[in-house]
Amino acid sequence: MKAMAPWFARVGTPLATEDRADAVGVLEARGHRAPAAEAVILLPSWRVAAGWTNDRTMAECWDDDEDEREALWTRAAADLGEGALLALLTGATSAAAPQVRAAAMAAAGTAGTDDPEAVATACASALLALHQCVLAQVAGVPADHPFMRKYALFARGRWALGYRDGVYGLY
Repeated sequence: MKAMAPWFARVGTPLATEDRADAVGVLEARGHRAPAAEAVILLPSWRVAAGWTNDRTMAECWDDDEDEREALWTRAAADLGEGALLALLTGATSAAAPQVRAAAMAAAGTAGTDDPEAVATACASALLALHQCVLAQVAGVPADHPFMRKYALFARGRWALGYRDGVYGLY
């Protein structure tokens, strides 16, 4: 199911209402309260998007995600067991990886980008979002959970870059 997302099909296109709503929902869940019009930024290129994710000011987003991942892992592993949970998550990301990489390369090529680091960063971001989404589903979180919202952005063809300084970056 998860491997069928239209990976990166809408990068660089205008934001849909749902894109903005999911990005703002992640911000609000993490305690950021910027007005919706100011809370989301659409980055202009693959290179700028990769730079956004590699900026050290992303530490808050990464730390928040890791804290939540650990909490969900504990909950899900209690139900499934560590080995079964790891196998499930590894299977999901391994199955999707070839399609994600091909889609990122195709979208970058269409945009005139041949930056392998940007493509690799996009792929890693998408596979992490998939991992987090499957983990969240196993842990039984509600549909408006930040991991579910982040995956929803990818599932609609976006590159969900995460937040810094109270602003969510999308491409």
